[in-house]
Amino acid sequence: MHLSCLNIPQHLLQIWRNTIKPKIPESGYDFTPLTSESIWNDHGALVASATPYLPSSFNRTPRNPAQKLTSGYKAWEFMLYIWVLGPAVFRLVLPDDLWSHFCKLVCGIRIINQRQISSERLLHAHKMIVEWEMEFELNYYQRKSELLHLIRPSTHAILHAARETHRCGPLNLVAQWALENTVGNLGREIHQHSNPFSNLSQRGLLRAQMNALYSILPTLSPAKNISEKDEPLGDDYILLHAKEKARQLPQVEETFVRQYLTTCGCPLSAGTSFTLLKWARVQLPNGQQARCAWKEKEEEKKKSYRNSRNIKVCAIICFAIFYANLVVV
Repeated sequence: MHLSCLNIPQHLLQIWRNTIKPKIPESGYDFTPLTSESIWNDHGALVASATPYLPSSFNRTPRNPAQKLTSGYKAWEFMLYIWVLGPAVFRLVLPDDLWSHFCKLVCGIRIINQRQISSERLLHAHKMIVEWEMEFELNYYQRKSELLHLIRPSTHAILHAARETHRCGPLNLVAQWALENTVGNLGREIHQHSNPFSNLSQRGLLRAQMNALYSILPTLSPAKNISEKDEPLGDDYILLHAKEKARQLPQVEETFVRQYLTTCGCPLSAGTSFTLLKWARVQLPNGQQARCAWKEKEEEKKKSYRNSRNIKVCAIICFAIFYANLVVV
């Protein structure tokens, strides 16, 4: 958590803004593109403008770094700013070679933060991080004594991240967020105030035993409650209310449905009419909920509005207008 979401992001920003001490000589180096106050302010405004397009499941969104970077910028904000928005927002300010170099680190960090990682993906993450570290010395340090202070322990420590993931598990499961959440959960389970520490240790032991039992026999895990108003689709996908009564679709939407049925091998004749039942949300296997324009349009005027209708289907980014269960036979 601290390495990838605090140490490295802060170090990179100090270099790009030339706020590192001692300062980098102004002439002869192209890796300080954010030194201009106007460029830095425009960059910060661009980061803040992304807030409505980050789903609420992303929790806290990054604030404007030009205004809030020294005002308690959180590790979660750095994670979304650098590793989620970074490839897009830094594309506008970094030279091409530095941007490509930065993207290698983003690739590695994103992989080691996933909950399920294949061996092939982990090897790829290690390769990307090793290449990033080697090129960091060539692009920034450049084997010059006057730039030696650009090499920090964090730039070397990240080399061990992928191999340690193989030994300890995915990073997001052993990071401080998970540990602090567990401490909070166990603390709320304390009910014997006369001997709280003994009670806490027993609750922790029981939690470990239950987790081990669920891992050995997953069928014992409590079933997730599904409302009678919702409709399971299989493979852990669930259509969630609100839903609309079946009705005739507008011409544009009907055209797209007909095109989809045609690609599935079930074309409808031109004279065939049909109605469709719209659903507002769909729950994904990872627990996130995707929404659609049909219901989100009503929320766009609110100050705290967060867009959750841009979804990825295979390798295609889609704009969800509504959801429906089409049974193709």
